[in-house]
Amino acid sequence: IDKDDIYFIDLLPHKASAGSGQEMSQINILDTLPILKELVFNPDAKAIEARGDSMTGISIFDGDIIFFKPGIVRGDGLYILRSGSDIFIKRLIFDYVSNKISIISENKLYPEDKRIKEVDNNPDLICIEGKVIGWIHKHPY
Repeated sequence: IDKDDIYFIDLLPHKASAGSGQEMSQINILDTLPILKELVFNPDAKAIEARGDSMTGISIFDGDIIFFKPGIVRGDGLYILRSGSDIFIKRLIFDYVSNKISIISENKLYPEDKRIKEVDNNPDLICIEGKVIGWIHKHPY
């Protein structure tokens, strides 16, 4: 492999909860993760480890490495977001008419009231850190 075929992606020391949330202090860099350019497509991507089981319905498992583009908010999709000091990976659906965001956990084993939460699109309530652009899956078996 030629070194020009590799990006070195910043790996954040936090875990993006695919569950109830993990406290996030500051976005510091833990390490860099070498990854083939063809797998990420973006040198500005950041990486964070998933924790929990709320996103297993779309095959994001505990320990998977999630790649996201910081600062990007473009339409519905998977995002890294912060609520208070907790950081999450969730599916977001934007309702621009009512100025609401649906925050969705992708695990059908969760009761619906635990899977879907609707909040006002207010930066004081949630901060969208960036859009997920891919992940490396570590199968739990």
